[in-house]
Amino acid sequence: MWNLAKTDKEGATLTKNIGPALVSYAKEKGVTLKQTTTQSPSFSLIQTAIAQSYPVALSVIYNKKDGGVSGHTVFVQGAMTGKRGKTTNNFIALANGWTASATYMNY
Repeated sequence: MWNLAKTDKEGATLTKNIGPALVSYAKEKGVTLKQTTTQSPSFSLIQTAIAQSYPVALSVIYNKKDGGVSGHTVFVQGAMTGKRGKTTNNFIALANGWTASATYMNY
């Protein structure tokens, strides 16, 4: 995957390379995938994609003080709407490589 995504020696991968790398990797394994990129996807789009068994990679990108750009990409494992107290929230479960378990986020 690192080669397909053009990951550098420090482990950094440009976000635009992630989807095409997954498509290429799946093709090597005999699986046909398509990929799309959506800026600021709606919760319903994420929920529908997961329900249809599509892999969903979510990238958070931010501008650094030095003018550079940085970010982190994780895969969304699940999505659900639930109540927290009296407030209804949209939660996503993330497979974050920095932790040993799923991370839940209010999307």
